[in-house]
Amino acid sequence: MSLQIRRESVRLTEAGCGSGSLRLAHLSDLHVWWSRRRLDEITAILDEEQPDVVVFTGDWFDTPRGGDLCRDFLQQIARVRPVCWIRGNHDHWFGSEVLAPFYEVSGAHCVDAAPWQFESPKSLRCEFMSWQVHLTAPAHAERHRIVLVHDPEDIVVEKLSGCCLVLAGHLHGGQFIFHRTRSGAHFPANLLYRWCCDRREVDGVPVIVSRGLGDTLPLRFRCPHEVVMVEIGCGV
Repeated sequence: MSLQIRRESVRLTEAGCGSGSLRLAHLSDLHVWWSRRRLDEITAILDEEQPDVVVFTGDWFDTPRGGDLCRDFLQQIARVRPVCWIRGNHDHWFGSEVLAPFYEVSGAHCVDAAPWQFESPKSLRCEFMSWQVHLTAPAHAERHRIVLVHDPEDIVVEKLSGCCLVLAGHLHGGQFIFHRTRSGAHFPANLLYRWCCDRREVDGVPVIVSRGLGDTLPLRFRCPHEVVMVEIGCGV
C-alpha cells in the first residue's frame, strides 16, 4: 500500500490570536508488526518536509517486536524535532512493560495525563493535550490548545469549546472508501461512525482525522496510508 502526504491548513482567528505559525506532521496508527520499512518511509518524509513538531495519535505496534522498532523510531525522530504522543487501544495489548521505554525517550512527550507547552520557531505558542486532559484543564489565554484523541468517536461536540484544533486517528478511513458523500464522509464506514472523514469543522473547531499508516488487517480500497501535514497560522 502506497504512502501519501495529505496537506491541511488551519487558520486561527480567535480574538487575541496574535501572529505566528506552526507546521506539524500528524502520524497515527502505525500497527507495526515485524518490519521497519514503513518507519523508514516516514522518516524520509519527515526529513523532506521538516515539520516543527511531530504529533502521534496512538496505536504504535501490534507485536512486542513492533514495540521495539517503534521505540527506536521514536528515539530517532525525537533527536531531530520534538514529538508529542498519546496511546491507542492497541498499545495496551502487551501491557505496560513494552510501552514503558517510550516514556523515557528524550524529546518525546506523552500528553495522556498532562499537557505539553511548545512555541514554534515562528512564535506560535501552543499547548498539546489529550482529550481527557482537555475536559478538565483550565483555559490558557496565551496558548492555542491542540487536542489529541485516538478514537474520534470519543469526542463530545458540546465539549469542543476551547480547542483550536483536534487531531485523531483510529478509524483508518474505514479502510474501504467506495465514495465520499457531499459532506466529505467516507462511505460506507460513515454509516457506523460519524467521524469517518478526513476533516470536519464544528463551531469553528477543525477536527482532522488520519487514515493511518498501517493496519492490523492489511485490506484497503481507495484509502491510502498517509502522513498528514498541517500548516497552522494566525489571522484571516
